[in-house]
Amino acid sequence: MALKGIDTVYHKQQGSMVMDVKGSSIDMRLLFLETRGKEWREMLDRIIRLTNQMAEIYATFYMETCEAIGHSYNGNAFGTRSEGAEMFYGAVDAPLRKWLSEINNGVTTPDESEITPEMFEKKWEATAFRTMDRCAKERIRSCGMAGIRIIESETATSGYTGLAACYDKLWFTIRKVTDHALDEIYWNMDPRSDRADEVCDYVREKINQYRRTADDPKTVRELALLRRSVGRNPEEAHQIAQTVLQDFEEIYRAATGYTRAERAVFAALTLYAKSFKDKYEDGHTEEASFGCAVRLTATDKETGKEDADCLKQIVRYMNRILSADYLQTLVRHADSLFRVQKGRMPGFDYGWFAKDLFLWQIREYNPSVKLAWSADFLRRRKTAKLDAGMQEQEETGPDPGTKKTKKARKTKK
Repeated sequence: MALKGIDTVYHKQQGSMVMDVKGSSIDMRLLFLETRGKEWREMLDRIIRLTNQMAEIYATFYMETCEAIGHSYNGNAFGTRSEGAEMFYGAVDAPLRKWLSEINNGVTTPDESEITPEMFEKKWEATAFRTMDRCAKERIRSCGMAGIRIIESETATSGYTGLAACYDKLWFTIRKVTDHALDEIYWNMDPRSDRADEVCDYVREKINQYRRTADDPKTVRELALLRRSVGRNPEEAHQIAQTVLQDFEEIYRAATGYTRAERAVFAALTLYAKSFKDKYEDGHTEEASFGCAVRLTATDKETGKEDADCLKQIVRYMNRILSADYLQTLVRHADSLFRVQKGRMPGFDYGWFAKDLFLWQIREYNPSVKLAWSADFLRRRKTAKLDAGMQEQEETGPDPGTKKTKKARKTKK
């Protein structure tokens, strides 16, 4: 007896369906099908329904990403949905055939009693979700910087959308159709990097030091010099940069010039100095994200409602930050936002922010940082920790916005 190979296709007029279009077959033992064939057929039916449902979800995601990057397709929403569904079906075709082959190999082994439909069903769920995650990542990367920006949306409940919101919605929708553990699949933008963690810890330690010695003339002078250095390269404020970075881990420092880690620390502390009033009010709140704090700036503290005009202004500044090409440009835009919204800006974690600035300088992770900020802004709360699978990289040189080019020392992995 043979079980026909399953190939799922999408038709623009008829919707999704399962068809045997390639004519492949998988032979299964007749005895096995006689005794337990029904539960296996039912399992395959569930898998087909789930896969079709996931294709519909991905089609919606694809259509929403088109809106996020400004592609209207002349209003042909169904056309974009069909393209998205076809992409997903194309991506799962090979994994599905491999999975069916594994069923065949499993049920034809001598000890077939250990093989259960549930075992293979869970395995396919994991494979399908990972395939969808990969497709979603590739889609976001293919959009480039066009989708990083935050845009107004008539359909979004918050009034604004972006690629980060599309990705979040995709996974919240998936959670409604399965109880499979998704946290280990969800795109994690928080790479495992000792250097990035050291940047975060060092900034937090410096802030605690400033709080403890807020009345010390030396601290007052140091913060004043940092305030005057906002938007400047460490080379342009060499004296205060050396003072601030003197206790930074030696292995993350450069013999000449400044590493990405040092630049991130310096940039974050200059902005912190601008927000510092006293040890009780300094703008630093641990484990509060930058993107969330920016969004909350538009919220009236008395009524708890967002000011639409204020929010529009904040979105303009946020998009300037997201589209910045150089670190100093980003810092200047952030400083402008803080000045315009002075007194309204809630505190955020400058340690996290420094870590973000460090990763922002690495080309591979620059889009991930911007998407994380965008996600926090659109969701109005801290984003899930995201794991980009980052590996430690050697320093390649100073920030491209640096006027004075100096050779950076390679750091240990």
